[in-house]
Amino acid sequence: MRSVYVLCAFAALATAAPKPQNIDFDAIKSAPSPTVTGPPIDASAQTISPNLASASSIAAHPTTPSMDKRGVNDPCGIQPAGSGPVPTPDTAEAFLADTELQQASLNATTPDGFEVAFSNLQASVNGNIYLGLTTIASYDPETCAQLCNAKDGCQGFNIYFERDPSLNPADGCSDPPSVTDVKCTLWGGGVTEAMANNAGEDRVDFRVVIAGSNGYNITANPAPISGFDGPTKLGGAINAPMLNGTNTYQGVKFFRTSYDPSVCATACLAQTAYNQEHAMNGSYTACNFFVAYVSSVNDQVEGLYCALYSVPWDPSYATNEGQWQDGDWYSNTRAYSYTLSPQDEGESKLPGWKWIINSRGYANIVPSSDDVVYSLIYHLRPQDERALDGHEGVPDAYVKKTLQVDRLVEVGRTAGVPKRYIDREIRPYVPKPPGRPFNVGPRGTGVMACPTCDKVGATASGGK
Repeated sequence: MRSVYVLCAFAALATAAPKPQNIDFDAIKSAPSPTVTGPPIDASAQTISPNLASASSIAAHPTTPSMDKRGVNDPCGIQPAGSGPVPTPDTAEAFLADTELQQASLNATTPDGFEVAFSNLQASVNGNIYLGLTTIASYDPETCAQLCNAKDGCQGFNIYFERDPSLNPADGCSDPPSVTDVKCTLWGGGVTEAMANNAGEDRVDFRVVIAGSNGYNITANPAPISGFDGPTKLGGAINAPMLNGTNTYQGVKFFRTSYDPSVCATACLAQTAYNQEHAMNGSYTACNFFVAYVSSVNDQVEGLYCALYSVPWDPSYATNEGQWQDGDWYSNTRAYSYTLSPQDEGESKLPGWKWIINSRGYANIVPSSDDVVYSLIYHLRPQDERALDGHEGVPDAYVKKTLQVDRLVEVGRTAGVPKRYIDREIRPYVPKPPGRPFNVGPRGTGVMACPTCDKVGATASGGK
């Protein structure tokens, strides 16, 4: 199909019945499992890097001096003092029923830039993309929000009261008096109610329990990415139809890491580089568009999902909110798209013209009904076009023409640029080593490209 290429018109060329890009379940299932899925029950502070670092990166737990100089990990060692109220009687049941703890949770103010995921649960979050724990002085979601905003990759947090022992339980102190800690955990994929599944544990005869557990997620758009337009908020993943018989979907990259669309941008550029390196006869398909979203299974965050495409797609195609597979619900949340700018459109062909090198060594194209020119397509900003015109000497040395081309992405990319075209039209003009004359080649001579080149003529010979 021959047409003047207009980027914004691609959606109109699509077939009427979309063909969904199914979630790549295997990519999610085969990703390495995280080594840390939540804080140890006896931790008061913990730091985890956004890329799920090993336990060697965990910061040492701060300690509180002990009257008998025993450490917090020693049997009956004094534990950090709590900051929350201790109910009477001092039992796990009374802690869970305490209305003061419940009201602190229910009346908490939602920080700016966040939304409530759940509130007043009796379990803390445990799952993938855990970024660390801080024990804070009061039940204040704003403090947790500040910690989240300062942490690379943080997308949500969980704040809760925890009933902890005042002594490290052991023989002779198996059920010590309790303290109430206020804890805040940070998460790289956000939090959900389904992730709040840690209800505590028994430490010898002491029962650790959770109350007033609230979850909050970031609502702000992700950051812009250099070299891409966006982000554009979507209602789900893209279901892209065939584009004039061509599949523009380039596959998926999945990362068990924090939600960070720049990771997808790197994957998109790497895909283009790979396609170029493995091009067939010089033809490749570039990644020009990607969608980044949080992938979850049964509301348990799994990681960052990147869907790659060769052309941009309108938000109206973002209709895939999730899929069922073997009784599990795979959902897509926090979906945003980014578009490469300028677009890398791969190759096109221009029938009825011939590429030449004239006698002075300058390139030009001239009309030739039996020939074709293969080329790359670029999107230029007006200021870039003006700069290029000045550099190339328009209109004195070259003239500009608006021509129709056949976009290879529309007609299929499997054939690529024919080898015979490269051998016949390009190789003869490749410069020889220094000291040897430039090879103008046997098949074309011409004059310096100029406003009257169509009149003075450049001779061209040879078939298609």
